[in-house]
This record gives sequence, C-alpha cells and structure tokens, in this order.
Amino acid sequence: MKNSKYSKNIKKIKIIYLITTLIIILNFFEITNSLSIINNNKINHLIKINDNNNNLDKKNINLDNNKKISVDDDGSGNNNNNNNILRFNKNNKFKIIQFTDLHFGEGENETWGKEQDNNSTRVMNTIIDKEGDVDLILFTGDLITGNNINGNVSKYWENAINVAKTRNIPWAITFGNHDDLSSNDNGTRFDLMSLDIKLGSHSKLGPISIPGVSNYNLNIYGHENDRILATLWLFDSGDGENNCTNNNNNNNNNNDNSNNNNNNNNNNNNNNNNNNNNNNNNNNNNNSNNNNNNNIKINREFGNGYKCNTYITKEQIEWYENETLKYKNGDDKLPLWEGAFFHIPLQEYMLVWNYGVCFGFNNDSIACQKTNEGLLRKFVEIGRIRMISVGHNHGNDFCSIFDNIKMCYGRHSGYGGYGTWERGARVIELTHIPNRNKITSITYITFETGEQLFNQPRHFPNSTQIPQTKCTD
Repeated sequence: MKNSKYSKNIKKIKIIYLITTLIIILNFFEITNSLSIINNNKINHLIKINDNNNNLDKKNINLDNNKKISVDDDGSGNNNNNNNILRFNKNNKFKIIQFTDLHFGEGENETWGKEQDNNSTRVMNTIIDKEGDVDLILFTGDLITGNNINGNVSKYWENAINVAKTRNIPWAITFGNHDDLSSNDNGTRFDLMSLDIKLGSHSKLGPISIPGVSNYNLNIYGHENDRILATLWLFDSGDGENNCTNNNNNNNNNNDNSNNNNNNNNNNNNNNNNNNNNNNNNNNNNNSNNNNNNNIKINREFGNGYKCNTYITKEQIEWYENETLKYKNGDDKLPLWEGAFFHIPLQEYMLVWNYGVCFGFNNDSIACQKTNEGLLRKFVEIGRIRMISVGHNHGNDFCSIFDNIKMCYGRHSGYGGYGTWERGARVIELTHIPNRNKITSITYITFETGEQLFNQPRHFPNSTQIPQTKCTD
C-alpha cells in the first residue's frame, strides 16, 4: 500500500511539474512578446515625434544594434534638427554676445588673409573668456567676404562659427550683404544656411514665400518650465548696395568690392543690365530684352527659389506681424522681452543720431537701407520689441532710444573688412524677475582686450552738426 501511494504521489508531482513548466514557458513567451511590443511602440512614438518636428519622410532612419535611432540628413538643408531648447540659466539670466562683420576669407590666397582670420578668432575667444557663461552667440552678418572667395566657401564659414561650435555654445546667424557673393558652388544664402544648420546651429531657413533667407524667430524659455520668456526676431536685410546683381566675377579683388557692380568684364555677359549699348553682333537692345542673362542679373536668387532683396520688405514685415499673432495674448502668455537683429541699419538710425541723445560712436556715417517700408513703425505699432541691434558700419557702436525701443549697433568684431577701430562685441544680458513677471536687460561693449565698457560716451545733437539725411554707400 505504501508503494502504491508513493507511486501515486510521484505521478501527481510529475503532473504538477509539467503543468508548472508549461505555465512558465507560456509566461516567458508572453513577457517577451510584451517587451517587443513596448520596444516597438517606443520606436514608433519616437519616429512619430521626429516626423512631426523634422519632416521625417525626407530622412533616412537607421536602427543600430543598441536600438538607438539616428536620423541622417538628406542634404536638402530643411532639417532644423537642433532640439536643444534655449533657456534662462538657474540664476534666471540669459547672456547673448553679438559678433558682427567678421569677414573671414578676405585674403584667401594671401598670408595676411590667414593671419587676419586668426586675429578674428582670437578676438572672439578673448571676449567669450571674459564673459564667462554665454547662453547664445548671434552672428549678425558678413561672417565671410564671399566676393573674395574662389575656393571652398564652406571652410571659411566653418572657421567663422568655430568658436561657438568647439565651445558648445548655442549660436544663430543672420546674413549680411557680403556672405553669399562667392563664385563657389555652395555659396548661396540657402547653401550657407543649410550648412550652418547642419553644423549644429539654432539658425532656421525662413519661409520661401518672402524675400530673404534668414527670417525667423528664436524663443527662450524659463529655466524649469515651458513658459516663453523672451523672443529674438532675426531678419534678412538683404543684398544692400549690390542691388541683387550677380557680381561673382569680381571676386578676385582682395578688398571690399561689393559696390563695383558695373565693372566692365570683357568675357562676362552678365554685366549688361545697366548697359544700353548693343553687344557685338547682338541685334537686341539690352535695355529692353528679356534674355536669361539679364533675368539672372536683375533677379538674382538666394538659392533654392529664395528671392533676393536689398532691404527689409513689406512682405517680411507682414510675416513678422502674422507670426506675432501666433503667441497667445495675456500678461502670462506673451514673451516678456523681445529683440530684433539684422545686418543693415534702418533709416531711423539717422534720426536718432541727428536729433536724439546717443551713447557710443558714429565714426562711419550710417549706411542704412535705402528703402524704408516701415519695419520700425510696425515694431512701435505692435509694441513688443524692446531692442534692435545691427552691424554693417564698422566704425559705429552707438545706442539710443526711439519710441521706447533701444536702437543699437554691435561692434566690429573681425579683422576682416575696412577700418582699424578696436574690435569688440555687444553683450546683452537679460534677467528674469519671476515674482514681478518682468525681464530687465543691460547691454555693453566688450573689447578684444577684455575691457568692458558699460557706460559709453554720451553724444548730444548740436547746432554745428550737419544732419545726415541720406543713406551712405
């Protein structure tokens, strides 16, 4: 009896063991399948997010052995794929350095050219070292002298922004009137902006429906929240005195020759838009024909269909106004501080120097936009812009107030370009005061020596001063 009972118990144990084993195996497959579903859902979720933000249908997705997703640029330049959000730091501060008119690549094949570029890099490094924690670098045009560059324009662009990239400081750019004049194949504004984005900047390709390329805005968020505290508006002030003409064949001169749009090049048929004489054996008058050469010269594009402009146009102003409407109204919704940055100054800079109290120097006269379509008037009407800062005139660094808007120049930062004034940069420091729902700002000049000038010399208009009433070239 005992052996029979033992045998029955053994059978029961075996049956229980088999059932338990089956349960374990089934659970294992179920868990594995669940983990696979979860992993796939995570991947699909990430893809969906990236698709919403970065037009992923134009990207190639690679899944490596570690299940990490990498997105390869398809070369279109449309991937503003730099997702680092700009934020105020833990001390509720945000510091901007404005470098302008670096003019890298001016002496492409000359020893002095390399030395000049090295000096410009030294200036930027010295200023960054002095300022310490820098939250954003804005390059406001003429990073390179494109009309002097025959070789690899990309190399000079990378050299110009390298101080920001190597120090891992966020940066963004807006174009000047010299950047895209290279004869190099990759030298258009579209090409350069695409390169800048690929290198890791916060720059953006603006809407193709309006003139210019570097028309966009940047939001700056609170340190630990998603409240937009400040917004920077960047505008493409255009081709300036080049008048959207294709003067790439003039780039062999090692000086600023962007004004020489009417040089007589014997072998260049693109320089005929202002010439009313008949060319050799050409029966069509140049002042009335519609051939492709003239269309290219008069209507030079900025690449990929972007339209050329010589000033900030009404279309750009309408774009700005429409973009401001996308921010929710209310004191707790609108940005607390907004600034505008571009290269060529507005005509109102003449007014503030002629009739207002200014702080700083005007050693260079004011080469402003020769057409004024009312950008400042729109700023005043909307009432949100607190500061404008520009470049272009290497001898100017003054600030003034016009209709409650601080209007400033940066400071010539590069050893390229004309002028021997001491190099430097404009610094803008924003401070958020949470309990007052307010942002205060200060701005000052830091020189290449490391000296900081917080109180620039005051200039009063006087009866002996002859007012400037026309933009200089």
